[in-house]
Amino acid sequence: MKRHFYAWAGIAGIYTIILTGSPHAADVSSMFKTPAPAADAQNSPMALGRKAVDKKDWNEALKQFTAAVEQNPRDADAQNMLAYANRKLKRYDAAFLHYCLALEIDPKHLGAHEYMGKAYAETGKLDRAEEHLKALEQICGKQCEQYRDLHEAIAKAKKKSG
Repeated sequence: MKRHFYAWAGIAGIYTIILTGSPHAADVSSMFKTPAPAADAQNSPMALGRKAVDKKDWNEALKQFTAAVEQNPRDADAQNMLAYANRKLKRYDAAFLHYCLALEIDPKHLGAHEYMGKAYAETGKLDRAEEHLKALEQICGKQCEQYRDLHEAIAKAKKKSG
């Protein structure tokens, strides 16, 4: 009973402070604000990795996205981009591993499905590429960019393989 009273009193106290404009209201309300992005967001491994991708510097991208994954292994975007850099370096085993991790974290990650499908198309595993195309169709439809890009990559791979 006492525990419930203290919890209620704490909540009621917070509301009272906020509503009355007590000098401490700012301190309490700051608990509910989203923290501002880090000042060095432009120098984060993800940002630096994306800059390296823009320059097609795959080794630098690999380095930066590896650092991003080390900082936060549960970041599907970081796993996806690490896989992408590995794919561009034709390190397909590592690429498939990180695409799988990205999809384990976020099964509907559009980029991971697209790029993993492209990796399968590049390695001649068109049936596996088609699986990711079907997944994209279910997630975002045939008009989404990722679906269209993977569809085109599969068509090119089929034409190339005869």
